[in-house]
Amino acid sequence: MENVRNPGVWKHMKKDGSLIDVEIINNEIVLDDQVALLVLANDVTEKILAEEALIDSNNQLRKLSTHLEKIREEERTFIAREIHDELGQQLTGLKMDISWLTKKMHAVDPELKLKAQEMLLLIDDTVKTVRRIATELRPGILDDLGLIAALQWQSQEFSKRTGIQCQFNTDLHDQHYDQNLATGIFRIFQESLTNVARHASAAKGQLITFFV
Repeated sequence: MENVRNPGVWKHMKKDGSLIDVEIINNEIVLDDQVALLVLANDVTEKILAEEALIDSNNQLRKLSTHLEKIREEERTFIAREIHDELGQQLTGLKMDISWLTKKMHAVDPELKLKAQEMLLLIDDTVKTVRRIATELRPGILDDLGLIAALQWQSQEFSKRTGIQCQFNTDLHDQHYDQNLATGIFRIFQESLTNVARHASAAKGQLITFFV
C-alpha cells in the first residue's frame, strides 16, 4: 500500500525494562474524519537471534573448513617432500648400484646385462612418476617462484597431459601473496582445469583461455 511505511527495526523497552527488537510499520489511516498514524511494532527478537546464530554458525563452519584445508595442505606438503626426498634418494642410490654392477659385467651373460639395462629404465620411469606425484601433491614452484609462475606452469602441464591448448593471461605482476591465499587460488585454478578436462567435452586441438 502506498501509505504504508516501514522505518525498519528498532529497540523497544518493555514495561519490565527489558529490551527487544521490533519491526516498526506505520500506516496512515482516517479515524473520526481525522488523519491518524497507526504504528505497529512486531517483536522480531527471536528472528534476529536466530539469524545471528545462523551467521555465527556459518562463520564457524567457514573457519573449520579453512582450518581443515590448511591441515590437508600441510599434509600434502609433508608427504610430497618425503616422497621426493626419501623415495627419490633411495631410487637414485639403487640406480647407481645397478649401474655399478652393469659396468662389472664384462664377460657375463648378455641376458643379464640386458635385464640390468631394463631395470635402469624402469627406475628412471619410477623416478619420473615419483616426481610427478610429489609435484601434484604440492608443486614446489608455488613456494619457490610464486603464484603466477605456478599458474603458468599448471597451464603448460595441463596442455601436455590432455592435448588441449591452454593459454594463460594475467595483468598481475610478480609479487608476494599470502601463502594461504596463493594456495587457495592455485587449487581453484587446478580444479577448474580438471573440470574442463572432465566435463567441458573439450577435445585435442581446442584452445582454452584463462584470464587472471
